[in-house]
Amino acid sequence: MLRAPPAPPAPPVATELPAIPGRPDRPGATGTGGTAGATGPTGPTAAPGATGPAGLGLDFTTATGIVGPTFTRAGTYFVDVEVEFNGTSTGIIGVCYAQFNSSQALQDDIVAPKVAVVLPPNFGEQGYSFAGMSELPLDPGPSGATPVLVCAESAGNNLTPILVNWWIAPV
Repeated sequence: MLRAPPAPPAPPVATELPAIPGRPDRPGATGTGGTAGATGPTGPTAAPGATGPAGLGLDFTTATGIVGPTFTRAGTYFVDVEVEFNGTSTGIIGVCYAQFNSSQALQDDIVAPKVAVVLPPNFGEQGYSFAGMSELPLDPGPSGATPVLVCAESAGNNLTPILVNWWIAPV
């Protein structure tokens, strides 16, 4: 008996089916990516959000000049003072400090911020900043108490600043 020859092996199964136009389920191979397009215009700015709650910071009162802001209550205050002087041809060494002008406020002596002042010879405008805690031990009454900047050079003569800025806050 004659036997038939064996059947040829089946062709391998393709893992990717060829693309067929109009059939999105068979898109075919993809090519290399193109270049990026131009950036579009910026969109409109959003409306600002609501203001957040106030923080726990200090509430400063400010003033300019030799005389600072007036206080009407006893208490402890943070005091920051900025002072600026014209330069001199000879140079000066001195001190500046803040004191309150109310005798009611000065039960003993208040703790006042101070700064040493050194004005070098032939130097332009010179600025200093000093800060500290001051206490008004007694209520100064309706007229209040006002800090005053006092500056003197080593011989005891007054030094006159050209600019004074005060920042004071109760603590």
